[in-house]
Amino acid sequence: AIPVFPSRVFRHGYIFTNRNAGITDAKDLEGKRVGVQEFRQTAGVWVRGILQHEFDVDLDTIKWIEGGVNEPRPPDDDMDLRPTKMLDIEVISRDQTLNDLLEAGEIDAYYGARRPQAFDTGQNVSRLFPNYRELEKDYYRRTGFHPIMHTIVVREELYREHPWMAESLFKACAASKAMALQNMKYSGAQRLMLPWLFDEIAEMEELMGDKAWAYGLEANRPILEAFMQYLVEQHFLDEPSLIDDIFTPIIAWTE
Repeated sequence: AIPVFPSRVFRHGYIFTNRNAGITDAKDLEGKRVGVQEFRQTAGVWVRGILQHEFDVDLDTIKWIEGGVNEPRPPDDDMDLRPTKMLDIEVISRDQTLNDLLEAGEIDAYYGARRPQAFDTGQNVSRLFPNYRELEKDYYRRTGFHPIMHTIVVREELYREHPWMAESLFKACAASKAMALQNMKYSGAQRLMLPWLFDEIAEMEELMGDKAWAYGLEANRPILEAFMQYLVEQHFLDEPSLIDDIFTPIIAWTE
C-alpha cells in the first residue's frame, strides 16, 4: 500500500434505528438485532469501533443480521472475509433487505455505508444520533480521526520491478488532491452542486487546517493504529500487524 487515502467518511450519522425498538442511546443497542450490510465492511468496522470506544457498547451482546440494504445481496465468496471468532451472525435470505426488516421492526437497528430508503420514505426509521454532525466534529477535535475507507495499493511484483513508482504515485496523488481542492475553491462557477459549498470548505479548514484529507504515513499513523486495534477487537486479526510492514516507504515528498 501507499499512504494515499482517497475516501474518508465520518460514520456517526450512518446508524439507524426502528422508532419502536426502545433505543434512545447507543448502550440500548446491547442485546438487540442489528443489521449490517457486510460485517467485514470498512464502514462497519468504524461504526463498531466508535460504538465500543466512544459509547462503551458491548459488541459481543449484539445479534448481527447481515444482508443487502435496499436491494437483496447475493453471497460473495471472494469478498466475504469472516471473523476468526465465531460470532452471532445471521445472513438474511436473498429476497430480503435490511431496509424492509428495519422498517417492519424485524431488526432493531442498522448501520452501514448505505442509507436505508425507509429513512426517507418510511414511517419507522430514524437516526440513532440526530445531532450526528456535531458529534462527528467533536470526535475529530478529540481524536483527530477522519475515518479512512480506502487506500491505494500497488501489485507486489510491479513494485519490485519498478520500486520508484510508489513515490511517483504518491506525489501524483498529492498533486491531484491539491488540484481538486483548488478547483473546489474556484468561485467563478461552483464545481459541486452544493449551494453553500464555500461555507462548507471554510468549516472544514477551520476544523482540520492543513490536516484535511491528509496523505502520508506519519500524518495518519494514530488513525491507522486505532483501526488495526479495532480489527483485533472485532476478531478479524489475532494480533495487530505493524503499520510499517503494510505501507511502502515514501522517502521524500512535498504536497
